[in-house]
Amino acid sequence: APDNIYDMAKSVFSEPEEDDKSPTGQQRKRQRRRAAEEDVTAFALLQLNLGRSYVAMGYFREATEACNRALDSVQALHDRISRGEGGEISSSLDTIRTALTYNMGFLYHEQGRHQAALELFCSFLERVSDRHT
Repeated sequence: APDNIYDMAKSVFSEPEEDDKSPTGQQRKRQRRRAAEEDVTAFALLQLNLGRSYVAMGYFREATEACNRALDSVQALHDRISRGEGGEISSSLDTIRTALTYNMGFLYHEQGRHQAALELFCSFLERVSDRHT
């Protein structure tokens, strides 16, 4: 599996504007962008669950790597959408980001990296509060 499925999907978001300005052409473009977001979301969920399985088996390094792959993919997509480069931030994308942040904090805590866990939670809370102010 690729380390970052977003790399596979980003071409959909970076395509130049289509010459076809018809409603059908624009609808196809929206559908491709939505499909790319769904691919990233599905990949992130798989990595999240893989990370949870690794935690259950005590493989914290592997769990951290899986969660990092998922978080990188979701964050890259979120940033692109936030810049107005297509799509909308879905509730499922935000939910996955929240779950990944929690998992990473838990992993850091389990590894004795308490300061890293605290910094991760604080940065996430800042992002959430900035978005709602």
